[in-house]
Amino acid sequence: MQFCSFFDGRVPDEGACFELGYCYAKGKRCIGYKTDARCFIDGFDNVMLHGAPEVMLRNEEELRMFFLKENPAVRKEKSCGAVVYREGNEVTEFLLEHMVQGHISIPKGHVEENETEEETALREIREETNLEVELDSTFRHVITYSPGEMIIKDVIFFVAEAKPGQMINQECEVTSLEWLPYEQAMKALTHASDRETLEAAIEYLKGRG
Repeated sequence: MQFCSFFDGRVPDEGACFELGYCYAKGKRCIGYKTDARCFIDGFDNVMLHGAPEVMLRNEEELRMFFLKENPAVRKEKSCGAVVYREGNEVTEFLLEHMVQGHISIPKGHVEENETEEETALREIREETNLEVELDSTFRHVITYSPGEMIIKDVIFFVAEAKPGQMINQECEVTSLEWLPYEQAMKALTHASDRETLEAAIEYLKGRG
């Protein structure tokens, strides 16, 4: 059994706080849901409230995805890939794929049987681009979405530095490949989730030095 507590408001409702504490004490699963930016003090709600929920959801999409994941009838899928980059002429460039379906994306693909996430990412990059890369799995960024009814998919991205080699696009999936600096790559990517991934990757690379 699950209990979903609503945290909206500058101060959460007293009844909801009591119910949350009661359910937590009884060992029930507690799920937090807050769409309100207001907080109790200094950007935080009461720490006792935030200690009870196992997860805090912030919008309807996160709520829907959470309960999709919890449903045993939902088919789970996983893909893995990487933000592939190269250094040159004092500019870092990122590899983008122009897909047959018409969108522009980051290299990724479905996990095959018995593969690790890293093995999938390396294979997919090699198949789609003909490039060998140095994979950095310390960076691991996960995007979750629902590509169809009763399907939920996790896409795991690493970062990878391309080794010298000839690029060849996998024609059945990729119409062309191109290297772009960060700002141009952000504008070119079709999906917001890919832009989010690229932004996270650039911050990681900056921090790594």
